Amino acid sequence: MTTVVWIAVTLLTRPSDAAQLRAFYDRVRPAGPGWAGVRAESGLPPSPDSLSQAMLGWVLGCAFVYAALFGTGSLLYGRTGLAAVWIAIFVVSGAGLWRILARMWSGGSAAAP
Repeated sequence: MTTVVWIAVTLLTRPSDAAQLRAFYDRVRPAGPGWAGVRAESGLPPSPDSLSQAMLGWVLGCAFVYAALFGTGSLLYGRTGLAAVWIAIFVVSGAGLWRILARMWSGGSAAAP
């Protein structure tokens, strides 16, 4: 239902004016190929963020949270073998998330900490 509503609103309403989009891009500098036209009009350099790194961070964050939840549940129910697997996923996804967040927060996307 949510997807139907946002697609309908997108198609049935007027687009934002170019000045507002340029001001938004100037403040936020979003990553992604969809902003190429606004970026060209504004004359600003591309976003320092990486859309692929952000998506990888999202996946690792989801794995981190779910592994913590399922690992805790497995420990509480005495399933130590399964808990060990979830804890390993928790540690690996947490380490990957740490690296990605450190890279994103430092302002650069080329060098890992």
